[in-house]
Amino acid sequence: MVSSKSDSGADQIARSLGEYFRLKNHSVIFFKPKKNNKLIKKSRFLLLAVYILRTIKTCFYPFKPKSVFYASSDFFFDVLPGIWAKIKRPESKFFFGLNLVAPNPFLSYKNKLSLPSFSLLFFYLSQRLMLKLLKKFADFVFVVNQKDKIFLQKKGFLLKQIIIIRPGVDKNLIPRKVKKKYEAVWIGRLHPQKGFDDLIKAWQVIQKKLPKAKLLIIGEDKIKKYYFQKYTGSLNIFFSGFLKNKSKFRALKSAKLFLMPSFYESYGLVIGEAMACGLPVVAYFLESYNQLWPKGIIKVKPGEYRLLAQKTLDLLNNKKKFTKIAKEAKEFSQNLCWRETAKQILNKLNEKS
Repeated sequence: MVSSKSDSGADQIARSLGEYFRLKNHSVIFFKPKKNNKLIKKSRFLLLAVYILRTIKTCFYPFKPKSVFYASSDFFFDVLPGIWAKIKRPESKFFFGLNLVAPNPFLSYKNKLSLPSFSLLFFYLSQRLMLKLLKKFADFVFVVNQKDKIFLQKKGFLLKQIIIIRPGVDKNLIPRKVKKKYEAVWIGRLHPQKGFDDLIKAWQVIQKKLPKAKLLIIGEDKIKKYYFQKYTGSLNIFFSGFLKNKSKFRALKSAKLFLMPSFYESYGLVIGEAMACGLPVVAYFLESYNQLWPKGIIKVKPGEYRLLAQKTLDLLNNKKKFTKIAKEAKEFSQNLCWRETAKQILNKLNEKS
């Protein structure tokens, strides 16, 4: 069960797992919500109806005995078919991915007390409820860092139910040579978690020192709209819109380095993608990054956008240091392989047979 047609980390994992399982002669079926219609995107009620229909369709699909169900998230409409399958056919297998632990809704992403938004409060409460059900019905869950594993253990999941995976990068999508057009690139969505405003503040600092420096922003169209509503001047910022697959990697490789001012991430899949393109990364320091990204990255304290800008300028102005960090990033990315990730999950499924 895939939550959307986006190119989120969860959906990339689902797609990559599916491709590998097909190579091993397993039949794979993806159930996606059909929400391309503009009217559906504008109406929460219609969007909810789309997810409900997808869930009903999945629950009543004539699956073969001993089928395996995978939910790409812990979202209610993603996990319900798997739970239903375990109740109806106990011999079937069901696993899911915990891609992001819902943060405390009463703390902002800058760790300041704040009134929670409805969406964040709903995310937090619904995830806690779903985990109570998943603890009972899921055969296993994969996480992407040690911190999330400990979190699940505290919620009552058995150690044998939890595996840590390392998401990969499809290097076949990366072009060999691309002309450098931009000094930096950022990929993300318009959400406080992603630190878009800090990105722009940092870039304003960089522009004062390097007026000709260019920043490429890859993401949904509403990011561009938000930017021009809030900020004045171009600042040499270019918007590509949403990109995926080869187009995304070509755009990544057209920049010199990658900026990642996120305040909250479990993994940060785009860091691995940027590294695979040979880009050094300048990012806000997050606890999980020490384990996940030990090389090829410069980390600064979250919220210190001026320091983020200074470290970026240091790299751009110091060719020797830039080459060293870029080499580390490229070498470290060689270990990021979707096939190995899928093989790990397939071994886990066979282990429980």
